[in-house]
Amino acid sequence: MKSYNRSRALEDLRNYRIMLRSVENLAEKIALLDERMKQTRTVRITDMPPNHGTGERTVDDTWIDCIVEKENITLSLSLERKRITLIDRGLEALTDDERLVLTKFYIDRTPRYMDELCDALHVERTKIYNIREDALRKFTLMEYGIDV
Repeated sequence: MKSYNRSRALEDLRNYRIMLRSVENLAEKIALLDERMKQTRTVRITDMPPNHGTGERTVDDTWIDCIVEKENITLSLSLERKRITLIDRGLEALTDDERLVLTKFYIDRTPRYMDELCDALHVERTKIYNIREDALRKFTLMEYGIDV
């Protein structure tokens, strides 16, 4: 169980930037659906020929599809925002050095991340790895309530 929660915590950190972009994209999708629903409303139902089991889509079908899709995307958006909030809280519980190490290791990794960390913190690589382990333990505990 400990390694499973650690794996989930690592996955959350690695996907943090993607989650932030996802929130932006989901919000835009909702706005697009709102526009599509406005367009659908401009067609009067009485102007449409009756659909007598022909399998053709009606304005009502399109309207209902938009409503369902919007509800699903709104739920996804809410869940992503909650996940981001949990990650933010986990990171806020860390010291500045711990947060920097986890950020460089998992969120904003660059080709020279280890050298950058050693220079920024004025420590050797071994100490960076120790800070990372302590920070990851704290982060996982904060996010999942289970020590790793």
